[in-house]
Amino acid sequence: MVSKIKDFEFQTQCVDYLIDKTIETDSKQVITVKAPTGAGKTVILIKYVDQFLKNTGNNTAFIWLCPGKGNLEEQSKERMEELAPHLDTRNLMYSMMAGFEAGSITFINWELVTKKGNTALKDSERSNLFEKIAEAHKDGVEFVIIIDEEHLNNTKKADDVINAFAAKNIIRVSATANKVPHQEFYEISEDDVIGAGLITRAIYVNEGVDEKKEIQNDYEYLLDLADEKRKEIAANYENIKVNVRPLVLIQFPMGQPETIKAVEDKLASMGYTYDNGMVNIWMSDEKIVSEDLINIDGSPAFLLMKQAISTGWDCPRAKILVKLREGGSEDFQIQTIGRIRRMPEGKHYGLNILDYCYIYTLDTQYKMGLLSSLDKAYQVRRLFLKAYQVRRLFLKDEAKSFTLKKEMRDLDLMD
Repeated sequence: MVSKIKDFEFQTQCVDYLIDKTIETDSKQVITVKAPTGAGKTVILIKYVDQFLKNTGNNTAFIWLCPGKGNLEEQSKERMEELAPHLDTRNLMYSMMAGFEAGSITFINWELVTKKGNTALKDSERSNLFEKIAEAHKDGVEFVIIIDEEHLNNTKKADDVINAFAAKNIIRVSATANKVPHQEFYEISEDDVIGAGLITRAIYVNEGVDEKKEIQNDYEYLLDLADEKRKEIAANYENIKVNVRPLVLIQFPMGQPETIKAVEDKLASMGYTYDNGMVNIWMSDEKIVSEDLINIDGSPAFLLMKQAISTGWDCPRAKILVKLREGGSEDFQIQTIGRIRRMPEGKHYGLNILDYCYIYTLDTQYKMGLLSSLDKAYQVRRLFLKAYQVRRLFLKDEAKSFTLKKEMRDLDLMD
């Protein structure tokens, strides 16, 4: 039984919903769950699987499909082994040898079954996969498929794999899922996740950016602002005796190695290098990552990235995003923003500077798409000076006790 983590009502309600829908005989096959990044969707799914198998799943095998970036399937498997060690967790190769047995949970990397190249299944292995699925069906095994970050896997090859399992239910989970008429749909409210203290209460965009200033190098200007904010955040953690070291994510355009080199030089001039452990890089073709990167008191202050950690990566001390790349898709923006929304200790501190996160960008296209995305998905505090209107107001804690005395005046007496 999963009992090593704190229970939140919104997570329990989602688990109950999934149990009900996957037990019902007249439920729609596909169940889509939209959950803000930081809501604990992995924990929700682990609790659901555990409860389902304990109560009703005698002949059910689970298939847990994850995107390839960030080794998410390994992280999810390890998380399940930590929280529910009694469950039968497997990787794909194990299930291809032993078969897809009732009560098992097989974690699969999408790239392993859908892409050609060194990480792809060979033709013989691919045939064996479908044979093992067919054998499980003959043995009376029913499948339930979980598709983590479902928006990344909408390809024909992905559909072929899903269809082969002929699953009783398919559970799709994403922060950017859309409601579809022929599917069940469940949405976890962002307000509930904020109320639980799991994610930041708001997002600052371009705090301190002077829109009128003529800027020669955007990365130099933005990195100075980001480092100033990082130091301010660190000082506030220290003041309340919380051992958290804030991390700055720097996201680059595709290609443009000269920009990466320029940023590395700028950081070095500020005293931050790979050699002293203050800078890490995580890209598809280069990775220098400290062992303590994801620790809340980890030593790196800056992480250089492109798309490799847009999903499936958890580092709750990440508080600031410097966005240098061109505008990507709206979904990608939301996923990347999710990397800086988690609260490092799963609670708010009662200080705005620690309970908010921060984005810096001079990419006009991205900036406009970002604002549109934030309007749809997040509470946002906009700080674009006169360029943009503040759309939402947040009452400061010190003003919450302020009251006004109500007085009535008889206007007839004033004639």
